[in-house]
Amino acid sequence: IVDAPSWLQVRADGVIVFSNTLAMGAERTFTAKSELFIHAGRADAVDLVFNGVPQGRLGNPGQSVVRRTFTRAGGQ
Repeated sequence: IVDAPSWLQVRADGVIVFSNTLAMGAERTFTAKSELFIHAGRADAVDLVFNGVPQGRLGNPGQSVVRRTFTRAGGQ
């Protein structure tokens, strides 16, 4: 989490594994066998790394809510 606190809900293979607010500067790692779903509030504050590759911010500047699904093939 980069600029501000952000609420996240993360589902790994359909099961909610995290649903809470992360403070600025916090880092979390999530794993899944086939699919990872992220629902983020203040998505523009979330800096994402997927399979070790930096993806940049989850949302565009000013974009508050984003829902993204990631599979072995990448993000959708």
